[in-house]
Amino acid sequence: MKAIFLGLNKIHLITLVGFAGFGGVFAAGMGRFLIYHLEGKVKRKPYYTQALDTLNKNPKAVDLIGKPIKVKGVNSNFQESMFTENRVLFMIQLDGSKLQGNLQVDSFKDEEDQWKISSLKFITKNNDKTFIIYRRKE
Repeated sequence: MKAIFLGLNKIHLITLVGFAGFGGVFAAGMGRFLIYHLEGKVKRKPYYTQALDTLNKNPKAVDLIGKPIKVKGVNSNFQESMFTENRVLFMIQLDGSKLQGNLQVDSFKDEEDQWKISSLKFITKNNDKTFIIYRRKE
């Protein structure tokens, strides 16, 4: 049985497996690069730093999660993530000495074009508990 591929008379199975393997590695690498690039963009935004500053200034929250609090990155698996011109909703992965989980950040732009935190919630790793860290008073 002859296989024809790009004008070649015979293609060995190992060659096809090599192409498939390279394609898989390339696709996975590009996916990881895009996630890394998007995380970098979010980390440079004021709402990201405001969220972490608000968390670190709340002694009850810091005690609950446990010092030191390590930021693992933006949770790209959060299906309800939203990034619009005037509102963002996303999660930051945190590891503390007592608890691990995600800090859910809800932020909006006010009339003066400044980002303001609307609410911060800490959701434990197993999604079994949610703690309200900050809620904006209106």
